[in-house]
Amino acid sequence: MAITGITVVETDLDDYSQYERDRDTITVRVIGTPAQPLLNDQITIDLIKARRNRDVVVASQIYTFDGVVNDFNTNGVEVTFYLPDVRTAPDLIRLMKAGKYFAKAEDTATELITASSDDFDVSIITVSRLRSDYLFGLDLQANEVRGWKLPPANITGVTLSEVSRAHPLALYSLTYTVSGARSSLSWAGGDDVTVNAGGVRDYMLPAPIGQDYVIVRVDPRLLSTTSQVDQLFVEEKQIEDETLRRYIQQAVSQVEDTTLQVYLEPTRCVTDIDPTQITFSSQNLSPIVLDADFDFITTPVTYYAPNSAKWIDIQLPMYHVLRVDSLFGAVANTRVVDINLEWVELAEKQGFVQLVPFNQEIAFDFIGLVFVESLRGAVEIPSFWRYNVLAGLRDVPGDVQELIGRMAAIPVLTVAGQAFRSGYSSQSISRDGVSESVSYTASAIYGIYSASIEDHRRWIKDHVKDMRAKYRGLNLMVV
Repeated sequence: MAITGITVVETDLDDYSQYERDRDTITVRVIGTPAQPLLNDQITIDLIKARRNRDVVVASQIYTFDGVVNDFNTNGVEVTFYLPDVRTAPDLIRLMKAGKYFAKAEDTATELITASSDDFDVSIITVSRLRSDYLFGLDLQANEVRGWKLPPANITGVTLSEVSRAHPLALYSLTYTVSGARSSLSWAGGDDVTVNAGGVRDYMLPAPIGQDYVIVRVDPRLLSTTSQVDQLFVEEKQIEDETLRRYIQQAVSQVEDTTLQVYLEPTRCVTDIDPTQITFSSQNLSPIVLDADFDFITTPVTYYAPNSAKWIDIQLPMYHVLRVDSLFGAVANTRVVDINLEWVELAEKQGFVQLVPFNQEIAFDFIGLVFVESLRGAVEIPSFWRYNVLAGLRDVPGDVQELIGRMAAIPVLTVAGQAFRSGYSSQSISRDGVSESVSYTASAIYGIYSASIEDHRRWIKDHVKDMRAKYRGLNLMVV
């Protein structure tokens, strides 16, 4: 029987990196109907960038059924994508830049039956590597603030917002009870709290004894019509993976924008968005860019009249330019010349472009530039050169990965130290002739992880100067 539905598309992990052996392969699992598709039936699995229009495919595979598979509706089928192999041809530039992606599966024949996975992250450094290599395996937990291991699984429409300070660590029951027209929630066998119909509200659920409680947020529209129970484990609150991921992204931005001033991965830089490629949604809320596969909108370059007996040259405002995909000149936002890309001679590391006409190739409407020169004379034309280029390092070397990891670790360790014993340098307890004294650090102005933070800072200070010379070189400016 031909494919009639695709019910599940999922990935084996939610965080990948092409620089880590245990996370450099994405496994996509697809489940659908019927149990045994026909011989030579096909499904197409795409990896797509989860940004803007969510339609830019970076890698694709076709799975062909052999007529033997008889559990497509239960176990499904799997395809794998080895990230270091996802490259352009023929220049072999890596395509899986850090960011969010998702997997989409569709029947190849009609392209009408489709399903997509949740978004997943591709990073230079994953959260697991940050924890193990740069945070020394710390659990990164607060001493007195409480959280929970996993959210409710059976009780829909209920999310936990807060657990009382110093709540005992143990397994507790969150109970949702439906009795006629009344619905209620209770925590750990404590008093029932009536859930009112209407909008989203917060409720405080008391524990049976003492002053402990939890606060939950309830959306009545999503509540079940039958009673449900969840077992939730209260533990010391930990820094979440999403928070660590933000610290990694901030470190990458700092390295690219300030420390090295070099894009760490192949990055699409454009000066213009084609206005003919912009449309609007039915609600007319925001513009939708049809050709939206770019990372940054960057600055156009001023045109300077060349000296005699010299080729026209252009110093692009970025280093490590891997490829020029479009180059044109505009005066007052009016395009006057399109450069044939066969003219472009590129010094990759410096981002220096020279235009060398040859083989009787001509630039489109080059007479426009001649006309402008005849009117303006030998003066510069501001914001003249417009471009679409791919710039950045071909691969992220080990020392740059080390720099990112150490820069991300510093604020994490600072926050973790505050959570452990903020403002305390030592603590002493005594009772009936028994005493205990614990020293956390030499002074209260330092945190428990100050030595680790200082080690990271010293490494960064010792290596950044050499790394700037290696990956960027001297800053050059035309005056």
